[in-house]
Amino acid sequence: MYSNGDFVKINAMNGTEQEVWYGEIVGCYTDSLEVFLIEKHDTENTWSYSEEWHKIPVQSVMEHIYTTSNGVVAALKQLGFRPLDESTFVKLDEENDDTIIPIGMELPVEEDCIGIHPEMADFIVDDNDGEAFHFADPTNDFVRETHQAVHDFNTWQPDENGQKIKDFIDTMDTRECVNESNRTTLGNAVSYTQPPL
Repeated sequence: MYSNGDFVKINAMNGTEQEVWYGEIVGCYTDSLEVFLIEKHDTENTWSYSEEWHKIPVQSVMEHIYTTSNGVVAALKQLGFRPLDESTFVKLDEENDDTIIPIGMELPVEEDCIGIHPEMADFIVDDNDGEAFHFADPTNDFVRETHQAVHDFNTWQPDENGQKIKDFIDTMDTRECVNESNRTTLGNAVSYTQPPL
């Protein structure tokens, strides 16, 4: 089953030429996926995410690499890449001694520390160690405005393009509710969609 954040190798056609593309899943549907492609720069030996996501048919997926069981760094390695930072990569089979690629940060293969500076590692609480989610008390204007925005989102009737965004957020909300429920062993998914006003 595909999940947002997983990586895929894609069998693609560029005109009459068959190519292998790479991407990260950001939307899952019955017969298609939305992916940000990992594209090679023309003048550099680095790769980065495309500016726009692309819709691909599920049948074009050659390989599906899970990030939840592998971790991001290991999944990228399986895809054939080494991260230089959160959005720039080098392809493992293109690295050689003649090419010097600057590393934005040291990334140990056994740990998933993208985005975490080593000096901050001791200050970051593991998700499993945190307290269960609860809503902020709506005693100030900021909290009330934020909670009202959530309620307004629930009644939003977007156009076709906006519907894709709403579907993506709804999918992410459902996944995080289930993750939070599993983490805190409450047995029921917490609903983030009805905060107190």
